[in-house]
Amino acid sequence: MEDNKKPGMSLLTKISIAANILLFGITGVIYLIEGNNIIGYILLAAGALNIIYLLFTLKTKNVFFVILNFLFAAVSLIVCFDYFIGNDSNTTIGLIWMVITLIYLVVGFILLLQVRKKSQNKPETTPEETT
Repeated sequence: MEDNKKPGMSLLTKISIAANILLFGITGVIYLIEGNNIIGYILLAAGALNIIYLLFTLKTKNVFFVILNFLFAAVSLIVCFDYFIGNDSNTTIGLIWMVITLIYLVVGFILLLQVRKKSQNKPETTPEETT
């Protein structure tokens, strides 16, 4: 029997992107309500990037998705530092955002290795072979 995989994202990937949308969207709204507009808009933009990616892309093992993971890691790190050095100094939430940052970094590096391996395994064609 042949294993016919349908093109597209796996259910786990769709769930993680939906979680990203909620994470960045809700936190962005909280920041906007508190009056911290710069970080709030950055978080809402990260949530919007997830929505755009979900609507227009079927593959998750591409360079754009790798870049998005590193971008989300940077946004998470900004929020983490804000909780550590902010007026409230809520270190528990800061630590949670640090873990989120590390997850994005690990996923980003794993995907980067997979994309590089996939691109190295492609057979190179010369112009003579294509004609």
